Amino acid sequence: MRTMTHTVVLSLLLLCGFPVSGFALDVVGRNGTHTTIVIPDGPVADLYYDKSGVAQYAAQELQYHIKESTGVSLPIVRESQKPAGKGLIYLGACRKTKNAGITTDKLGPNACIIKLVDGDLFMVGDSNSGVFGFDKTHGPWTIAVYPTRIGTLFAVYEFLEKQMAVKWLWPGKSGEVIPKYTEIQVKSWDSTWRPSLISINLGDNPYQVNIFEPARWSSPKALNTYLFNQAVWQRRQRLAQSVDMFLSHCFKDYWSQFGKTHPEFFNLLPDGKRRSDPLYPDGHGHPSHTSMCVSQPELWKTIVKKWAATRSPGNPFIKLGENDNPGMCTCPKCMAWDESDVPDAERLARAKQAYAKGDWKWFNALGSLSDRYAKFYLAVQKEAQKIDPNATVMGFGYANFSDPPGKTKLNKRVIIVYVPNFMFPFTKEKTDLEHKQWDAWGKTGASMLLRPNYFLQLHSMPLFFARKFGNDFQYLSGRGLVATAFDSLTGQWSTQGPNLYMLARLQTQPKKPVSEILEEYYGGFGRAKDAVREYFHHWEVVSDAITDASIAKAVASHGNPNPTFGFLVYAHTIFTPGVMSKGRALLTKTQVAAKGDPIAAERVAFLERGLRRAELTLAAQAAFRACKENQSDSTFQAAVKKLDSYRRSVDTKDPDNVSWVYWFEGRRWDRKKVYKSKD
Repeated sequence: MRTMTHTVVLSLLLLCGFPVSGFALDVVGRNGTHTTIVIPDGPVADLYYDKSGVAQYAAQELQYHIKESTGVSLPIVRESQKPAGKGLIYLGACRKTKNAGITTDKLGPNACIIKLVDGDLFMVGDSNSGVFGFDKTHGPWTIAVYPTRIGTLFAVYEFLEKQMAVKWLWPGKSGEVIPKYTEIQVKSWDSTWRPSLISINLGDNPYQVNIFEPARWSSPKALNTYLFNQAVWQRRQRLAQSVDMFLSHCFKDYWSQFGKTHPEFFNLLPDGKRRSDPLYPDGHGHPSHTSMCVSQPELWKTIVKKWAATRSPGNPFIKLGENDNPGMCTCPKCMAWDESDVPDAERLARAKQAYAKGDWKWFNALGSLSDRYAKFYLAVQKEAQKIDPNATVMGFGYANFSDPPGKTKLNKRVIIVYVPNFMFPFTKEKTDLEHKQWDAWGKTGASMLLRPNYFLQLHSMPLFFARKFGNDFQYLSGRGLVATAFDSLTGQWSTQGPNLYMLARLQTQPKKPVSEILEEYYGGFGRAKDAVREYFHHWEVVSDAITDASIAKAVASHGNPNPTFGFLVYAHTIFTPGVMSKGRALLTKTQVAAKGDPIAAERVAFLERGLRRAELTLAAQAAFRACKENQSDSTFQAAVKKLDSYRRSVDTKDPDNVSWVYWFEGRRWDRKKVYKSKD
């Protein structure tokens, strides 16, 4: 960390083209002088459902960071109580802001203006409506889920980044990079910031995350602190949805509603029955995994009727997310919609043959169903246009309809939520195919939303794909990307921090060089920067050596687990004793480099605890394998208890999400049996 005046930084800003107003502003001046933060008059903000108090929270964030940097706590006052004279900071829709000719009417969602006028600094943004704070029912994880309009807060973060070089590497205080200054002076500023995407949602898997059990967390407070810190981090990264564009699997409850009254709504399987596929491994015949018969007009009408009854300005779209499985309907009309070069009778015969043999991938015989689903989206849109001529639908490009349609053309009011049909590792073959599909979907005329799953399968292991992901994302963002929705925040910050930091930074700065973002991250480790870079380079080399063939071999030799959630089963084939030993040696090198720099030492200690968790996880999985072979589980029970005990011992220090890995492990390990046994 460094101590300096702000004059040099501001001189550089002048060179970047900010016009000079008549008076400079001393935010923090020499000899302890300082300005005051002014917020609009109004009621005290409700930090749960806050539609008017965005400026209040923004003021608190500005006050906090400036105090951490300079030691000076700027006063926060309402406009009616402001001191006389110039040299003040105005946040939000103050009367003075309007009198200065600064308005937000044409800004757009979550955009903001920062402007210095005659010695006063104005920060104001689109902050008119939406859930701002923490949902009382579901908890603080929902801060990134609901539509938000908080441009004034984003103005503060723009100021902190541009003026003070503040960065937030991971959730919590240890991830805050706040340079030290003796004074902060603004000589000029006149800029507008707009988000590059309509909507950003980095999902944090609430069904696995927001759970407290004594075996997972040391206390409910530890879990709540994790959730709170991660929510704050997301806001500081300027992640927000201006409207609700999160597309889930929309028809999971349709079977319970319409299975008896409208069986024609659901897929016709090769055995002639309309039901959930009993062969499909992820669903195991559960009704929520029944795909739809999308060619049914009554289904379209039912969907539109439901939409008309519930739509709102914050949730305007008709959502057509197929259930979490491939399209499976083999009825004549759906088959005819496919525009396949292979005759329908031949495709159906192949599907029936594979189904009769018990092949759960029998639906591959149907080929691509993208034209079928494209026609479904258009049919529902046409039905909805009877109510609203501008009706917009959202639908997946997913599973066996991830390929672009061959003949069907779409329009900009069809938003394709594209789910790349691959998981880690990133390979040239897979990303080349992804880019080809993305470009082809764009040529149909549709709008594009990216919703990948490749952050999900990595457990807590130190896998590094920040560079490959960054390059891939930049390709897509430059070609029609309008919004994102990631299943991504598994919360393994101590081992996968560069991946998650890259993910967040590119959402709002998609053109920033990937290497520069990585250097931001490494730079947060102060004098240990070079050693930390070398440490993560080791994991990058290890990760880049992983191929689909090596994973397939490992999967086959360990009982063919689900490649996504079975990663832990074969992780030891990647993270061998030699690989882990080298990682430990490089981490020791970073500890040596950090000596004499308390902040760097604290952050390196965070990485060390992450590596320790990974080592204990591998040890527990090794004991699990031995238990299966030897029919003796005492060693396994001890290893799991040791792992859990260590996680609980550090969960108040680190932002790593214990619930996620616990859930992940529960797909293999029987912890109920572990904790019922005697020590």
